[in-house]
Amino acid sequence: MGTMWCLYNPTPFNWERTRLRLYQFSICDQASNWLERLPARSISTWDDLTTRFLAQFFPPGRSAKLRNDILMFQKHQGESLSKAWTHFKDLLQKVPRHGIDLWLQVQIFYDRIDHTLKKAMDYATGGKLRKISTEKDESQWSSNGFPSVDEPKP
Repeated sequence: MGTMWCLYNPTPFNWERTRLRLYQFSICDQASNWLERLPARSISTWDDLTTRFLAQFFPPGRSAKLRNDILMFQKHQGESLSKAWTHFKDLLQKVPRHGIDLWLQVQIFYDRIDHTLKKAMDYATGGKLRKISTEKDESQWSSNGFPSVDEPKP
C-alpha cells in the first residue's frame, strides 16, 4: 500500500509494521502458541511471516494431500446440491494456496455430481454452466463460483 500520513504525526504510517503487530490478535490456539515461541524480532516482514506460517501449518506433504482431496472430490450419497457445494468449499478452505483456478474448481464440482443435480444446475444457469464449464475465462464466473448473469463477452 502507499504511504499514508497521519494528521497528528509527521512520519509516514508503516502498514507492514502495523500488520505484523496486529497479526497476533487474529490467531489463536496452535498458531498463537507457535508465534509466541518464535525468537523475538525473528520476523521482520509480512512475506517472512507468511512463508514461516505456511511452512509450519501447511508443509508440502499436507498441502499436496489437501489439494488431492479437492481434485478427487466426490459428492456423498444422498447429499443435496447445497450440502455438496458446502462440502466442496470446505475442502478448498482447508488449504489457503491450493492454486486451482476458479474455472477448474467449478469443473471439478460439476463433473463429480450426479446427472440429476447437473440438470438442476444447468436449468438454474440457463444452460450456461454446461456451455462455459470447459472455457477458462474466469471473467465469466462470479465470486461464488457460478456463471455470472451477464452474457459472456465475445
